[in-house]
Amino acid sequence: MVGYFLEFVNSVQWHASELCNVADMIALAIRFSEMGLGDYWDDADRWTRNMFAEGQLRTTDWIDRVTEADAYNPPPAELLPTESIVGPWCTTESVPTRSRGAFAGYPAVNDWYVRYGIGIQHCCTATSALTLYQLWKSIVSADAGRLRVNLLMNHASRWADIDSFLPYEGRVEVRPKRDADLDIRIPEWVAPGDAECAVNGVRRELARDGRYARVGQVSASGRVSLTFPIGERTDVVYVEKHRYVLTRRGNDVVDIDPPGRYCPLYQRCHYRDGEPRLRTVNRFVSSENVDW
Repeated sequence: MVGYFLEFVNSVQWHASELCNVADMIALAIRFSEMGLGDYWDDADRWTRNMFAEGQLRTTDWIDRVTEADAYNPPPAELLPTESIVGPWCTTESVPTRSRGAFAGYPAVNDWYVRYGIGIQHCCTATSALTLYQLWKSIVSADAGRLRVNLLMNHASRWADIDSFLPYEGRVEVRPKRDADLDIRIPEWVAPGDAECAVNGVRRELARDGRYARVGQVSASGRVSLTFPIGERTDVVYVEKHRYVLTRRGNDVVDIDPPGRYCPLYQRCHYRDGEPRLRTVNRFVSSENVDW
């Protein structure tokens, strides 16, 4: 449900979810969907919005608190690393700050760090960086005059700009840059009949093609708005031998109980107020796609 893929399965011991695993599963979901081997766009969306997004180290202010706490409450000896790494290629200088942007190598479902094990293995950072590009590239697909929006995420490309208001609002706006026949994929948690569309402010009836809403012909520099209801729901799940209560808004987990202790994940109360947080950015649009 959240994209917590174990490093080892069928073990009597607790195991973490390396972000390598999460990134590879997202990449597989995208590739299989693009190849027509199934429809896994919602899987990619859920895993991206939850474990993948939360797995990136965005703040380091909590690390000093962990270090101080560990001095008084060290983990069991059997859980400590058995080897120490020394040599001229190692440093202890500003390691947390220099690691910002890296991806977790040993998280729990509710915590970026679990106090023992290795916090980061940079195989996770490299694999996740590749998946970030594959995700961005797959948001929109264009072929023979047809433009398809597969994932409702912010995006800028040669074919269209997309502004997604999820999970604050059930709204996505598409601004085509070329005349096209437009399809927009409706998420699995939305009843297809609940989606409404307006093109340049004029309501337009939608046809259906599976989970895709067929908007029809749109012109360059037009503005397409797709809206649908969004609400919260609660799920009780068992992840790696522990019970959790998830509150989800759309596909985004906005609260998890019990919370993490050191760097708790899903601190997303601001998603629940329905007021999008907007900022002005410069969007770069590449003249080509890389088959990476």
